[in-house]
Amino acid sequence: MLGYDSKILRRSQQMRCCFRIRGWGLVLLLVVTFWGFPAWAGDNWTTVAPGIEHLHRTTSGSQDYHVVLVDLTRPEIWLRATGPGENGQRTSEFAVSVGATVAINGDLWDADNWSAYEPLGLAVGDGWKWRNDTEVWSFFACDVNKHCWFNPWGSLVESNPRWFNAIGGMQDLLVIDGVPQSYSTAFYNERHPRTAVGLTEQGETLILLVVDGRRTGALGMTFAELTAVMMEFNAYNAINNDGGGSSTLFASGSVQNVPSDGAERTVANHLAVMVSDYTDPDCVGVENSRQCIDDTQMRTCTGGSNRGVGDCAFYGMTCEQDGLFAYCVDERCINGGQESFCLDETRIAICEDGVYREGDCAGYGLPCVEGFGTAWCYEEFYQAEPVDSSLETPIGGALTVVRGQQPAVVWFELENTGLATWKAGTTKLAPLPRDADSPVAGPDWLASDRIATVDADVAPGERGRFTFSLAPSAAGQYVLSMGLVEEGVTWFADPPAGGGPEDGVLEVQLTVEDPSSDDGGGLDDGGCNDGEAVVDATPNGDHATNEGGCGCRMVHTSRFRVQRYILGLMALLVLFSLFVRTSRRRRWL
Repeated sequence: MLGYDSKILRRSQQMRCCFRIRGWGLVLLLVVTFWGFPAWAGDNWTTVAPGIEHLHRTTSGSQDYHVVLVDLTRPEIWLRATGPGENGQRTSEFAVSVGATVAINGDLWDADNWSAYEPLGLAVGDGWKWRNDTEVWSFFACDVNKHCWFNPWGSLVESNPRWFNAIGGMQDLLVIDGVPQSYSTAFYNERHPRTAVGLTEQGETLILLVVDGRRTGALGMTFAELTAVMMEFNAYNAINNDGGGSSTLFASGSVQNVPSDGAERTVANHLAVMVSDYTDPDCVGVENSRQCIDDTQMRTCTGGSNRGVGDCAFYGMTCEQDGLFAYCVDERCINGGQESFCLDETRIAICEDGVYREGDCAGYGLPCVEGFGTAWCYEEFYQAEPVDSSLETPIGGALTVVRGQQPAVVWFELENTGLATWKAGTTKLAPLPRDADSPVAGPDWLASDRIATVDADVAPGERGRFTFSLAPSAAGQYVLSMGLVEEGVTWFADPPAGGGPEDGVLEVQLTVEDPSSDDGGGLDDGGCNDGEAVVDATPNGDHATNEGGCGCRMVHTSRFRVQRYILGLMALLVLFSLFVRTSRRRRWL
């Protein structure tokens, strides 16, 4: 009972302690509620749908705004912007017409042609582009898989077939790569109703912000205030869209804010959040994607809904796929939909997502170069093609050596297929990983992380040879992978200055054996002198070398060990047989 009473005592002490802690916790809660952390008394959160949360926030006498957080990782959620022929609607009208769960207004439009409702910036809806980007406008665009881009004004972006939905915004972004932006323009420092779109760093949460203004209790926001709200909800990039009387949020079946015009305004375009309630069997696992289903046809899925099949063959094209995005490939893209190639010494054919276009490197004073199956404009271009080696193939092979013997000598011959001359002393063969010491370095290596250089300068079109030895200190298996480097300029595997080969194409698989105990002054098979390399035969007789100079047949020392082991075992068996026979004779006698 002593143990039991002790447990009861300890439990009662713990409970009293717990009551004391909870008592202080209650006091702390009251303090926090009335005087503590900065909380907004007017915060009202509602769940619009799984993965979509709506905050309506009011502050004392100055602000009234709405924040919608959308979980883009949920497969049933997808985005939908206004398509061609759908412009010129109120936000609620558009939302109802497409079955949206949430919708906001989009871009500004031309005041000189007000009734046309043509947005000023890029406009793509449901895969259809109907307005191009302009140099003086920013935009927010997403592909079918909900990977999104923010583009600031000041640069004209060519059409991208991956853009499945896009809306334009005012010139300057609110947040760029996690950094809040600050501007001195007078309009930015005035309070107005605002609409903004933001995205978290990993692209997992879409942030929609609609601010009421121009009325009592809702003054509107400056750019700085709008940015502060975006930063509060962890926006990594954010854009400002059309505001004023256009600012509208539709959610839960109705308009949630109070537009400053007193009634909802007709606007140029919109951005909607859609939620599917069914997943088509053909879209399971690829709910938001475009997939090739054969050589020419592709299927589009959004939110798990099967949007139908298109056929690239209608345009004389084939279907190609990159991840969850499929595209039609122009027949002129002879290397595939993502690879470029040189048309001549300066002209380049560029293929991106199957779209073909041409350019001229001469406009930059550069030649067109090819490597790794693609092409680009570059001048100092280093590239090599393996043509021969002392091993089985031009790119290397297997080699067996005896530890402590004379180092085995290996060579590789490569053709300069680039545009720059290789220089003896700067064009080098190096072990991998890059700039790491190698355990098989021979005495003639330039350094433990640099193997050899070419034996002479090698002009484009000519061949150069790298010769070196291998001298590992311990027996075992080694793989010497190599790369080429133009010291102080580039590795041959790194574009744009390098065009190949890739790191690791050149390789030696090295086996190092311990010397035999009875190797003494030579070998029975051919009479090699002690100290000469014993190398396993190279299959290609043209490349078989004997750096020792004795003309001996190349052998495996491990073969002698096996032979000695078998002979010893046979001797033991003979002795055992003689012993048995002798024992039997003695017993008989």
